[in-house]
Amino acid sequence: MESKFSGKAPQEVKSFGWEEGSNQIFNSRGLNTYEQLLLFRAEDLEGKRVLDLGAHKDETIARQLKARNINSHIVSYSPDFSLEQYRDKNVSREKMPAVAGVAQQLPFRAESFDYILDLGGPSLYVYDSERLLYLQEVIRVLSKGGKYLTHLSFKENVDEFDEVKILLEQQFKDIKIKIIEVKSQRGMPFGYKWEIEK
Repeated sequence: MESKFSGKAPQEVKSFGWEEGSNQIFNSRGLNTYEQLLLFRAEDLEGKRVLDLGAHKDETIARQLKARNINSHIVSYSPDFSLEQYRDKNVSREKMPAVAGVAQQLPFRAESFDYILDLGGPSLYVYDSERLLYLQEVIRVLSKGGKYLTHLSFKENVDEFDEVKILLEQQFKDIKIKIIEVKSQRGMPFGYKWEIEK
C-alpha cells in the first residue's frame, strides 16, 4: 500500500559537515548532535524556555547549554528519571530541573515552552496509536511563536506521520508544519527534521 506522502519532496534539504558513515551522530545525545539533526543553533535558545523531551539520563543538553554560557530555562524530561539509578545522578552537581513522565501526559501548563527539542521521540518511543496524543500535548505546551523540533530517521517515519500531520493541521489552525530532509555535505541522508511552529 502506497503512503499518502510518497512522491512528495521535503520542503527543504539541509546539509551539515559530518563525515558519511559516522555513527557518532546517532550515538551522541549531546548539543552538537541536536544542532545537526534538528537544524538549529544553540544560541537560538538564549533567554528561552526549553523542554528537552526524552532527555539523556545525564541531562546532557542542560549541562552543555550552561557550559556554553547560553542562558535558557531548560527542563529535562524523560520517563527514565523515575528510575532510582537516574534520580541519584545529579546529587554530586548543581541541580537542574528534571521531570519524570511520558509525553502523552505532559505535567506543564499550556504555552509553557518556547522550544521543545525531541530527538526522535515520536517515531522511536511512541506506539503508532499514541502519536496524535503525543503531538497534541506537545502543541498544547508550546508557546505562541514557539517551535517543536524532532528528527525522524527514515522516509518511512515521515510517511507514517502524514495522517497525523493532516489531523494536527485540521485541529490546530494556527500551526505550521515543515518537513526538511537532513543530509551530510556529501549528500548522505540523515533523516528528516519535523518542525511545528505555533
